[in-house]
Amino acid sequence: MEPMSLLNMLAEVASEKLQTDPTVKMITKSEESKKSMNDYSNKPPDAEYHNLGKPMTLLQVSNTSDNNILRLFTISQANEMKRKFYFTCRLIPQYCEETFQSFGSEEKARNLMKKHLKEHLYNLLNEFK
Repeated sequence: MEPMSLLNMLAEVASEKLQTDPTVKMITKSEESKKSMNDYSNKPPDAEYHNLGKPMTLLQVSNTSDNNILRLFTISQANEMKRKFYFTCRLIPQYCEETFQSFGSEEKARNLMKKHLKEHLYNLLNEFK
Protein backbone atom coordinates (compact mmCIF):
# COMPACT_ATOMS: atom_id res chain seq x y z
CA MET A 1 0.00 0.00 0.00
CA GLU A 2 1.10 3.53 -0.69
CA PRO A 3 2.00 5.70 2.30
CA MET A 4 -0.61 8.27 1.23
CA SER A 5 -3.42 5.70 1.16
CA LEU A 6 -2.37 4.46 4.61
CA LEU A 7 -2.44 8.04 5.86
CA ASN A 8 -5.92 8.59 4.39
CA MET A 9 -7.18 5.37 5.98
CA LEU A 10 -5.73 6.40 9.35
CA ALA A 11 -7.38 9.83 9.06
CA GLU A 12 -10.76 8.24 8.27
CA VAL A 13 -10.55 5.87 11.23
CA ALA A 14 -9.50 8.67 13.57
CA SER A 15 -12.29 10.96 12.32
CA GLU A 16 -14.89 8.23 12.73
CA LYS A 17 -13.63 7.47 16.24
CA LEU A 18 -13.85 11.16 17.19
CA GLN A 19 -17.38 11.45 15.85
CA THR A 20 -18.66 8.31 17.58
CA ASP A 21 -16.80 8.55 20.90
CA PRO A 22 -19.22 9.91 23.54
CA THR A 23 -16.33 11.13 25.71
CA VAL A 24 -15.18 13.59 23.03
CA LYS A 25 -16.96 16.92 23.00
CA MET A 26 -16.67 18.77 19.72
CA ILE A 27 -16.45 22.56 20.04
CA THR A 28 -17.59 24.58 17.07
CA LYS A 29 -16.02 27.89 16.06
CA SER A 30 -19.13 29.78 17.21
CA GLU A 31 -18.94 28.19 20.68
CA GLU A 32 -15.25 28.99 20.88
CA SER A 33 -15.79 32.61 19.87
CA LYS A 34 -18.41 33.00 22.62
CA LYS A 35 -15.74 32.51 25.25
CA SER A 36 -14.79 35.80 26.78
CA MET A 37 -11.25 36.75 27.59
CA ASN A 38 -12.26 36.54 31.26
CA ASP A 39 -12.17 32.77 30.90
CA TYR A 40 -8.41 33.06 30.68
CA SER A 41 -7.81 35.94 33.10
CA ASN A 42 -6.01 33.81 35.71
CA LYS A 43 -3.73 32.13 33.20
CA PRO A 44 -0.59 33.51 31.58
CA PRO A 45 -0.90 34.42 27.87
CA ASP A 46 1.04 31.36 26.72
CA ALA A 47 -1.32 29.03 28.63
CA GLU A 48 -4.28 30.72 26.95
CA TYR A 49 -2.72 30.07 23.56
CA HIS A 50 -2.15 26.37 24.32
CA ASN A 51 -5.74 25.96 25.50
CA LEU A 52 -6.98 27.04 22.10
CA GLY A 53 -5.08 24.15 20.54
CA LYS A 54 -3.10 26.32 18.15
CA PRO A 55 0.62 26.04 17.43
CA MET A 56 2.86 28.72 18.86
CA THR A 57 4.98 31.01 16.72
CA LEU A 58 8.71 31.32 17.28
CA LEU A 59 8.19 34.78 18.76
CA GLN A 60 5.57 33.48 21.20
CA VAL A 61 7.87 30.65 22.27
CA SER A 62 10.73 33.09 22.83
CA ASN A 63 8.47 35.28 24.99
CA THR A 64 7.39 32.33 27.14
CA SER A 65 8.95 31.90 30.57
CA ASP A 66 12.13 29.84 30.85
CA ASN A 67 10.37 27.25 33.00
CA ASN A 68 7.60 26.77 30.41
CA ILE A 69 10.15 26.48 27.61
CA LEU A 70 12.01 23.89 29.67
CA ARG A 71 8.80 21.97 30.34
CA LEU A 72 7.70 22.06 26.70
CA PHE A 73 10.96 21.28 24.93
CA THR A 74 12.89 18.87 27.12
CA ILE A 75 12.67 15.35 28.37
CA SER A 76 13.66 15.17 32.00
CA GLN A 77 14.71 12.00 33.77
CA ALA A 78 15.85 11.34 37.30
CA ASN A 79 17.54 8.40 38.93
CA GLU A 80 16.76 8.98 42.60
CA MET A 81 18.88 6.04 43.74
CA LYS A 82 22.01 7.35 42.02
CA ARG A 83 20.92 10.98 42.54
CA LYS A 84 21.45 11.78 38.85
CA PHE A 85 19.24 14.15 36.90
CA TYR A 86 19.08 14.42 33.10
CA PHE A 87 17.56 16.98 30.72
CA THR A 88 17.49 16.24 26.97
CA CYS A 89 16.81 18.95 24.37
CA ARG A 90 13.77 18.34 22.14
CA LEU A 91 13.34 21.82 20.65
CA ILE A 92 14.71 20.71 17.26
CA PRO A 93 14.91 16.93 17.63
CA GLN A 94 16.21 16.36 14.10
CA TYR A 95 19.34 18.41 14.86
CA CYS A 96 19.92 18.39 18.60
CA GLU A 97 19.60 15.82 21.33
CA GLU A 98 21.96 17.52 23.78
CA THR A 99 21.70 16.06 27.28
CA PHE A 100 22.83 17.69 30.49
CA GLN A 101 23.20 15.76 33.71
CA SER A 102 23.91 16.71 37.29
CA PHE A 103 24.57 14.82 40.47
CA GLY A 104 22.81 15.45 43.77
CA SER A 105 20.49 18.20 42.58
CA GLU A 106 18.72 18.78 39.29
CA GLU A 107 19.43 22.53 39.44
CA LYS A 108 22.72 22.45 37.52
CA ALA A 109 21.34 20.35 34.65
CA ARG A 110 18.14 22.43 34.62
CA ASN A 111 20.06 25.72 34.36
CA LEU A 112 22.40 24.39 31.67
CA MET A 113 19.39 23.24 29.63
CA LYS A 114 17.64 26.61 30.05
CA LYS A 115 20.77 28.33 28.72
CA HIS A 116 20.99 25.82 25.86
CA LEU A 117 17.34 26.38 24.86
CA LYS A 118 17.78 30.17 24.99
CA GLU A 119 20.74 29.85 22.61
CA HIS A 120 18.61 27.79 20.21
CA LEU A 121 15.83 30.40 20.30
CA TYR A 122 18.28 33.28 19.86
CA ASN A 123 19.82 31.57 16.82
CA LEU A 124 16.43 30.73 15.32
CA LEU A 125 15.14 34.28 15.79
CA ASN A 126 18.25 35.69 14.11
CA GLU A 127 18.02 33.15 11.30
CA PHE A 128 14.45 34.17 10.42
CA LYS A 129 14.84 37.95 10.69
